[in-house]
Amino acid sequence: METQDIIRSKLSEYRMLESQMQEASAQLEAMENAKQQLQSTILSIQNIPTEGSTILPLGSGVFTKAQIDSNMKFIVQVGNSILIEKDKTQSLEFLNKRLTELQSAYSTLRNQADKIYFSMNSLEAELNSLSNRNPQ
Repeated sequence: METQDIIRSKLSEYRMLESQMQEASAQLEAMENAKQQLQSTILSIQNIPTEGSTILPLGSGVFTKAQIDSNMKFIVQVGNSILIEKDKTQSLEFLNKRLTELQSAYSTLRNQADKIYFSMNSLEAELNSLSNRNPQ
């Protein structure tokens, strides 16, 4: 195989890895946002008083008043359009489990992104070496 053909092949491989890296980066960013949202929700539930009243956000700057008692239940989405009523402890357990799973998936994807990055660096070095040997 001629040097130019090798360069084209390596360049094609580099572009594919670059595309994979962009996709992984976007997924990592989405996962990071989801982790932050879960952590915020966990903290909010932990800090809800056991009695009294509060205001709850409905979205778009709209709130509603709510009475809180020690038997307060939460409606938790456990699947696609599947909602289950849980108490405070059950809700926190569920959310912490979800957070642990998300952190594990994030770590796995981060490792894959690191491998892609190292492969890209290796290919870049090969391309530079090939280009220096075959200037045109």
